[in-house]
Amino acid sequence: MPNFASVSVTMDLVFALAFISDKILGIVPVPYLLKQDTGGNYSIYKRLTINDLQSDFVNDKEWVGKIIERSLLLAQPELNKKVNPKHTKTTLDEFIKTANNSVLKYLWGWVDNKKIEILNIAKENQSLIFLNKDHYAAVYREDIIGISSQPARVVFEFERKGGELIYRLKLFCEEEPVDLITSGITIITNKQPFIVYQNRLISFENINFNGNKLKPFLTKKEIVVNEKMQGLFFKKFIAPVVKKFDYTIEGFDFTEIKTQVKPYLMLERTFTGEIVFTPVFEYRDHRVEFYKQQAVFVNVLENKGVYSLERIHRDFNYENSLLDRLNRIGFKRKEKCFYLDTRLADIYDFTEYFTTTTQKTIEAAGFRVVNRLFKSEVNSSFPEIEYKTKQRHDWFDLYIEITVGEFRIKFIQLKHHILNGIREFNLSDGTLFIIPALWFTELYPLAKRTNNNNAVKIHKAQLHLLRKNKLIRPDKTISDSLSKLEIKGKPDLPKGITATLRDYQKTGFHWMYHLTQNHFGVCLADDMGLGKTLQVITVLQKYFENKVFDKSVHPPTNRQVLLFDEATSDNTGSGTVSSALLIVPKSLIFNWIEEFNKFSPGLTYTVYHGNNRQDRLKDVFNKVHIIITTYGIVRRDIEELIKFPFSYIVADESQAIKNPRSKIFSSVTALKSDFRIAITGTPIENNLTDLWSQMNFLNPHILGNRKYFEENYAIPVSKDPGGVEAGELKDITGLLLLRRLKKEV
Repeated sequence: MPNFASVSVTMDLVFALAFISDKILGIVPVPYLLKQDTGGNYSIYKRLTINDLQSDFVNDKEWVGKIIERSLLLAQPELNKKVNPKHTKTTLDEFIKTANNSVLKYLWGWVDNKKIEILNIAKENQSLIFLNKDHYAAVYREDIIGISSQPARVVFEFERKGGELIYRLKLFCEEEPVDLITSGITIITNKQPFIVYQNRLISFENINFNGNKLKPFLTKKEIVVNEKMQGLFFKKFIAPVVKKFDYTIEGFDFTEIKTQVKPYLMLERTFTGEIVFTPVFEYRDHRVEFYKQQAVFVNVLENKGVYSLERIHRDFNYENSLLDRLNRIGFKRKEKCFYLDTRLADIYDFTEYFTTTTQKTIEAAGFRVVNRLFKSEVNSSFPEIEYKTKQRHDWFDLYIEITVGEFRIKFIQLKHHILNGIREFNLSDGTLFIIPALWFTELYPLAKRTNNNNAVKIHKAQLHLLRKNKLIRPDKTISDSLSKLEIKGKPDLPKGITATLRDYQKTGFHWMYHLTQNHFGVCLADDMGLGKTLQVITVLQKYFENKVFDKSVHPPTNRQVLLFDEATSDNTGSGTVSSALLIVPKSLIFNWIEEFNKFSPGLTYTVYHGNNRQDRLKDVFNKVHIIITTYGIVRRDIEELIKFPFSYIVADESQAIKNPRSKIFSSVTALKSDFRIAITGTPIENNLTDLWSQMNFLNPHILGNRKYFEENYAIPVSKDPGGVEAGELKDITGLLLLRRLKKEV
């Protein structure tokens, strides 16, 4: 009997829960108000409904309102709505007859949950409870149900006897054994069960127990499992039971074993997109998340039809020591996971950051990291880049290979990935190599130049791409070539120049002379009026100074050698050279002659122009310093001119060769020379193809063929003038093109 002195009364009304039997739901708790007479007997005053939620009685007792709200959900009208979300006319009874097992399991679980919520509230507030078996208005003392303060305990008994396996269940209420068959127990809920025994409402000590396990023993003392079913019974019933409940075993072995714990750290992404780490511990073939409370693992063993059990206890002390290491490393705990405060949401960036900064420390702490951010496991080995160099004339072939753990990857295999921003590369063992983000900027220019033989072809003028590269360090061969791009010191001005050069003109001379003598073609693109002609003449004077064409031949004493004159010379010096070819628009021939006469009177020249010019070309070649001609003559006489290896070729107003489809372009680029200079005030008149044409004349193929240039530079730069391709193009041409404006000098 409950302590009625603790029951709150408004006037002579008392709140109570009635246990009413329902043919579908079993025992249902229903809220009532009871009226108490002077003799202490009760009678039903009214059933509480939704209309009573605002009454003074309920307002004074918040917990009563909670019970009313939950009980209304178990009423037939509300249950009909739950099973008929589309407002069909199917009744609950009809629904139960047609629903599948999974739906029914969910429904009965939901009903049990509502009952449990009601009973826990009633238990906490020591509510009056009565059993209303016959729906009478009077409530007799024998109908009153007390609330037990001590939960019931169950013990599972398993005995192997002969060839049979016997299963029994023992129930203890207030530590007294209960004869289940004669007990008259009423099961109110199966999940986290409540039962009524001897007019007491009793809960269970182990919330994992289910009332369905009690039902068979209300009518029988034991269950016998035949040999055929014992294997399944051990695996599906005994093994789960002994993990969670008290038990006794007789007639078969149950062995305690110890095993080494294998810690894993699962790198995962939550449904909200957060990147987290879940520690998981492996005990033989059992894995358990760190936050789960399961303390025991049970294995079922079979030997010639005889079954036994082995048990493994979790080592919580060891697990906690590992979790402490995570805290010390910098991980933060959040409910069922750990996380690193990196603010990186992208799985590729996070994986790269983690593998390069933290993973080795984690592994040293005892964990094996499993990256579940991707469909395949991620190879965490740090990638190493190696390359070998082969030089062929003005070109270098780089053969790049990447080592990832035990795997060797040729750079050609990564070309498609680098050019298309694909960060996942599949290794032969099924794991993934996540390509670092930096590679897509640093290796992009190299990937574009990689052929099917895994050779990265780089022109000597493009080697600065490696000097700035953060991943590929120049070897000795490349470093030696790079040094030739560096203008070290300043060569003395030639003595034969009669003009006084301004500082910027000296700079232009130094720049052109150094690069051309190292076999780089250059383009001088200064503003009009800044003395481009004088700077180029100074280069030619410096080159020819103290050099002779041939020991047996002497240049003539007069300044200009006509094609029909005999050429003689009295110059002496060291080194042998070839004549230079100066190509100019016809209108500028005499301008150049005047400039030579004015600034470099020691240089000899001839004009290759007019009728019968081809007949004596070989007679003046290597007998004069400069052969002056026009673009038109080069176009017409290319078959003759191509026979002569010139020292310098200077193309003035070089925009004349901007059209790569023109005969002038093909003729000028076909000429042979050691050094080349282009002069123009407008290196790009219409589009980037103008630049390609002139650069291709100066340094053949430095920007690839025209199709390659269009696809890799012209089109991308037109779409994104500030993009990677624009920067790369500027880097390459910037070394070989010098442009100063008047306002700058």
